[in-house]
Amino acid sequence: MCDGTLVRQLQNEVQLLRKHIESLENRLKAYENAHTPPSRSYKRRPLKPEDERKSPGRKPGHEGTTRPYREPDKTIPVTQDTCTHCNATLGEPRSFESRIIEDIPRPQQATITRFLVARYLCERCGRETVATHPDLPASGLFGKNLLSLAAAMKYKYRLPYRKITHALKAQHGIDITPAAVVAMVGRTAVSLRDGYSGIGKRIMNAAVVHADETSIRVDGKKWWIWIFVAGDDVLVVVADSRGEGVIKSVLGPDFTGIVVCDGWKPYKAFTSNLQRCWAHLLREADGLAEKGTEGRALAHALHEMFDRATDVLEANPPPQERRRLWRRMRRWMGIWLNKPSPEAQVQKFINKVRNGYDHWFTFVLHPGVEPTNNTAERALRESVVQRKIIGCLRNQKGTFAHETMMSVFATWENQGLNIYDEMGKYL
Repeated sequence: MCDGTLVRQLQNEVQLLRKHIESLENRLKAYENAHTPPSRSYKRRPLKPEDERKSPGRKPGHEGTTRPYREPDKTIPVTQDTCTHCNATLGEPRSFESRIIEDIPRPQQATITRFLVARYLCERCGRETVATHPDLPASGLFGKNLLSLAAAMKYKYRLPYRKITHALKAQHGIDITPAAVVAMVGRTAVSLRDGYSGIGKRIMNAAVVHADETSIRVDGKKWWIWIFVAGDDVLVVVADSRGEGVIKSVLGPDFTGIVVCDGWKPYKAFTSNLQRCWAHLLREADGLAEKGTEGRALAHALHEMFDRATDVLEANPPPQERRRLWRRMRRWMGIWLNKPSPEAQVQKFINKVRNGYDHWFTFVLHPGVEPTNNTAERALRESVVQRKIIGCLRNQKGTFAHETMMSVFATWENQGLNIYDEMGKYL
């Protein structure tokens, strides 16, 4: 083989290898990017030296605790007449040992109730009056307890509709189809929509709102699950857009609060009152640190800025000190942003940070504003788990039910309320 042919062959192999490396790097980006939480990363933390490792469990001398018990509903004396060893007659017990046992009733069969609904004709106005009963639903064949249980099985305990039918059959003897369960859950969602609207109104008037979004398939098309969190309130919105219009429809054109978010452009288009997420920033900086000295220096500086700011804020300083810290942090970041980098990736990252320059230290000026968007990411996680289970939503009835049930359940749970009691108030 001549030298020219060998060179061409090697060049072709290099091109193929480069394409293969590029393909692998693109696949790796799904696990290594600023939006990837540590729980999804394939990386493992390096093991500490043997002498620095901590043993699992509580430390020696730690006072033990036991699970608290509720007050017993009843007390049953457990006595015996004869000795288990020699069969002799026993007298009075010399002592009693108290044991608290928690149990549940056996699964109960569904109760079937016939309601004879009276209809009246008013002699004065000539119109009809239909009698009502608190246990009689406005429509359908199922009572509010069954409706509540089916909704909880779907959106609290993550059961597919087919599994719900099996559970209802085994536990309560209710023979029902998956389609009927879908209708039940949809009817419950309609009843709970007033509660959902109340959450939306409180979000709209909140001083600080955490927001995030993730994709989901609806009828084969790409839609978006939006999450908005303010205090205990969690609002889930399923929309066919990832644009500013969704934010404006949820928060309203007169929103004056602060939005904690990532770097998605529609947030900046909606309001200038932003706090950009430092968790995303530092994860992306750490990724650059692994690729060169320029990235390592910048990542170290950003970590130092964040640690310095959060350390000072732990003492809850007065507004004047917060303002001084804000100016100092901005100057420090500005020095690094004005340093040109010969590394293209680092320079691209610097430009990205510069675009959000006005929004990295909002948390310094405003008490109660968090520097990261972990609150929204945690709230969004339940919808992500549901997405993994169901794969997609089939139609807009499904999106309506999903956003309604996920919102009210998450909000009630944050408020420490019983979801069955709360659903009963609306049904």
